Amino acid sequence: MRLADKLVLSAVVLASLLLFFATALSELDNYVKFLAIIGIMTLSGAYIKRVTGSWGRFGVVMLRGKNGLDLMKSLGDRYPEAFRKLADFGLTLCFGIPYGYYVFRKEPKKLLIHSLILAVFALGLHFTPLVTAVPWADELVLGVVLLFGLAGIGLLSLFASAISIFASKAAAPGVAPLVPGVTVPYEAAVAMVIILIVHEVAHGILARIERVKVRSSGIVLWGVLPVGAFVEPDEKALGKADLMKKRRVLIAGSASNFYFFLLFAVITLAFSLLAPLLAGGVAIASVQAGSPALGLLHSGEPVIAINGTLISSASDVLPYYLAGGPVLIDNGSATKLVQPSSLVVRDVEAPSFGILKQGDVLKTVDGEKVYSSDGLRAALKGKEGVAIGLLRDGEAENVSVYLDNGGRLGITVIQQPSFAVNTVAKPGLAWPFALYILLFSILTFTALLNFALAVVNVLPLFITDGHQILQAELIEAFGKKRGIAVSLAVGAIALVLILINLARWFKVL
Repeated sequence: MRLADKLVLSAVVLASLLLFFATALSELDNYVKFLAIIGIMTLSGAYIKRVTGSWGRFGVVMLRGKNGLDLMKSLGDRYPEAFRKLADFGLTLCFGIPYGYYVFRKEPKKLLIHSLILAVFALGLHFTPLVTAVPWADELVLGVVLLFGLAGIGLLSLFASAISIFASKAAAPGVAPLVPGVTVPYEAAVAMVIILIVHEVAHGILARIERVKVRSSGIVLWGVLPVGAFVEPDEKALGKADLMKKRRVLIAGSASNFYFFLLFAVITLAFSLLAPLLAGGVAIASVQAGSPALGLLHSGEPVIAINGTLISSASDVLPYYLAGGPVLIDNGSATKLVQPSSLVVRDVEAPSFGILKQGDVLKTVDGEKVYSSDGLRAALKGKEGVAIGLLRDGEAENVSVYLDNGGRLGITVIQQPSFAVNTVAKPGLAWPFALYILLFSILTFTALLNFALAVVNVLPLFITDGHQILQAELIEAFGKKRGIAVSLAVGAIALVLILINLARWFKVL
């Protein structure tokens, strides 16, 4: 590429990035914003495609190269059996014990080990709150993981979120684009690079081990944004490979992301032990306007203890937010009685429609004080109608509501914090503490996004390895014509679930 072309390309990339962030962070209507971003990415992607001669379509560009192939060859030649075993467990992990039995039924010892490890992981997830962001779906997590693996978690989360979206206007989407500086912090971009390298190098290593030729590796751009990475095996060689080799090559990416999720989770946990060496305590960062804490607490005020319990980090305050009831905050020189959060109405449907309003702050139910959603449910239990005391636009009001047949008010509530806190550095350690926070954020996002990619990539979407494995299995079982037809139908269902969730994020639904 000529120097002049490189300079123009650099200018286009810079201008596109500036336009993208200016649009994404603007106050434009969401439909306009959505269309503008698509236009920016499509035009910039088309230009990059033309200048580089790369393959591309609708703004998506694949930049190919041979970088990294020597590393994949070296690792694959040195530890072939270890990588095969990790890939084999990845099959059971990603698709569940029944699929593991289907693949490894002639190797009972391997299947037993896989099942026990998956059961331990499933139990861990079962006791992790809000895995799917939909409480009723969390009750199904244990069984879903054992039966359908990581793919089951992804589909359950999408399905549960889709139901919630149609049931409530306040329901949050189960899917959102990963855009550094918009939907995730800027440091998440570092994590995204790490997870993509891990994913694609793993594909390349298993391709080498299974003697499937790798033509090139590279990154995928949507316009100027890196959205993926890839290792390009020889399609004919992969197509001719036996089914077990295909399984290993295709599952390697998601399996490696899961293993690196565990690795970075441990590293993050260990790294968190350094916090007491740098942190100097907790202070009030801000006070919510109109909250019960306004006038009582002030920005910069120390938080030494709550209800007599020492507070050493911002996360220590979370349980008090969730409980909602009044607490005693010790700032070192005085003790203040403060309500840490308020129960605020977010969405209203029958039977409360027209009686309660969005933004109402719930105070009492039949004279009984309520501070949390759990307390509200307890106060409603066994009743046909209730008298509710609330604050509306700062004024106290009382209303009466008859519950529906299920004993529900028909409202969605949120626990709105009265104040925000942050962890502050010890005197003289501001810069080391800031660096620590940055590194901790990168490590945390690397762990979380590794897990997210492991799950998303085994969903039966048309562009994922999970869909390719599904299609290969169906072709093996039912023949090429039927196998492709069924895999396309399953892929279409998964795509609809994704689009429903994305529509809520863009506020189309």
